[in-house]
Amino acid sequence: AFSISPAIEGIFLLSQGSMNFGFRPTSYFASNTRYAVTISTVMKSKGGGSLPTPYTFSFTTQPFEFRSSSPFAGETNVSRVKIITVEFSEFIDTGTVRNAFRISPEIAGEFNFVSYFPYRFQFNPAPLLEPNTTYTVTLTSDLKTWGGSPLSPPYTSSPAARTSTST
Repeated sequence: AFSISPAIEGIFLLSQGSMNFGFRPTSYFASNTRYAVTISTVMKSKGGGSLPTPYTFSFTTQPFEFRSSSPFAGETNVSRVKIITVEFSEFIDTGTVRNAFRISPEIAGEFNFVSYFPYRFQFNPAPLLEPNTTYTVTLTSDLKTWGGSPLSPPYTSSPAARTSTST
């Protein structure tokens, strides 16, 4: 009586005494994907009635893309102790960040992931950022969502952020 294409596993939610039902996927919808839902005439109401024709609707999930960064592209006089924060439209697979992240000129640092912000990560440069230096951050399509969708398009901070001469 209910179908969704492309197929995705899920559970049905029925409210006692209600005329409504819900569908909750047990995995993540793919990014930037059109889903078509059909409720066929096989579905019956509590009183035994059925739809005269199948009911179909569709929706498209949002693309997985870069949303914002701090410092922002083109920012000047960035503190040398600045932690770089990057935010996306969907929850990120933290295991893919290290392979997808590039900073030029190269600098060592640690990645931080905060569970209550699963769509964001931070890069904490160590040692400090060099004074009066322009840094470019690139994120490749190796970065993935929890559902496995790649970042598209890849992101490069352009123009790059430039540090100040002092901390």
